[in-house]
Amino acid sequence: MTFEGHDDLIDSREVIEQLADWAERATAGVPSTDLDRLAEQFAAAFADYCEDWKYGEMIIADSYFEDYAQELAEECYDLKSLSGNPYLDDCITIDWAKWADLLKQDYTSAEVDGVTYWAR
Repeated sequence: MTFEGHDDLIDSREVIEQLADWAERATAGVPSTDLDRLAEQFAAAFADYCEDWKYGEMIIADSYFEDYAQELAEECYDLKSLSGNPYLDDCITIDWAKWADLLKQDYTSAEVDGVTYWAR
């Protein structure tokens, strides 16, 4: 588990796995860790809002959301086909900050341990 350092991207399955490990350790009388408590906070913030929580929902740090939005657009659309076209090069510029702000409309935000995160 690496999300205790407030990673840019956290897979909900990592949170679920951490909570399961914690439950197992708790039955043996082992006290919870900071990572356990952080997993609990992520689950409390997003599990009820994310349709694909148990299948793998990405939790995105606010500071990384613009990069995430750009990567998502590049995965979903053939943006490379637009470059190199002499008719389009001068008129197509993507405002990634604006795209990220528009994309956030489909996401839920929550503050976890002082950091704002987004999930869909």
